[in-house]
Amino acid sequence: MDVPDGVILHDARSIYSDEEFQKHPSSRRRAAVYSDVFRIHLLQMTDHVWVDLDIYCVNPLDFSSDYLFGVVWRNKAVNNCVLRLPKNSIALKLILEFLSSEVPLPHWLGADRIKGLVSNYETEGQISLYDLPWTTTGPSVTRWALSITGEISRGQHWHTYWPARGFLDPERAIESYEQPWVRFHHFQGETRGDLRKHFSGVPPRGSYIDLICQRHKIDVDRYPVI
Repeated sequence: MDVPDGVILHDARSIYSDEEFQKHPSSRRRAAVYSDVFRIHLLQMTDHVWVDLDIYCVNPLDFSSDYLFGVVWRNKAVNNCVLRLPKNSIALKLILEFLSSEVPLPHWLGADRIKGLVSNYETEGQISLYDLPWTTTGPSVTRWALSITGEISRGQHWHTYWPARGFLDPERAIESYEQPWVRFHHFQGETRGDLRKHFSGVPPRGSYIDLICQRHKIDVDRYPVI
């Protein structure tokens, strides 16, 4: 496998194995759900921090809290792109219980949004995690669990976590991306999509992502975003 120097490979199945995902590993939805479930088992079984692959770290995650997650306080939206919960967290146990449930019905979404799931269960006799609305197994259940236990108050302000957009804009000053209070940037799917659609996978010269590639000696012609 062609991975950068310093990367240590482990078999993900030692943390969480899902036969259904392995049948369709190229499915974006299935990969997202598997990733959501995997990180919760990782937190329960280890002392590691989960970090998405589209995260670029700028400064150390030097928070003293055992809790690492970003919150948009005006609406209590939670992003699980970087996540750590202590093993004795009630929210962690609630999330794990939901993800392991025989009938994972996301009741917090409200009756109108789960009618189809109930109908599907009555017809098919089952509901799987892959049947749930997008993000239910990730930010949605995480927000619900943290909110109901009050642990959401232990998160960090989103502005230190994913404070910027415009990673492909060559006109934006590079210094604006790496202020002392910024811990990391979350590129998200939209950046990758724009790279593929508008730039054939090669970041425009002078953009922040171009700078990152130069900084780490990444050959963008050999390794374009696909």
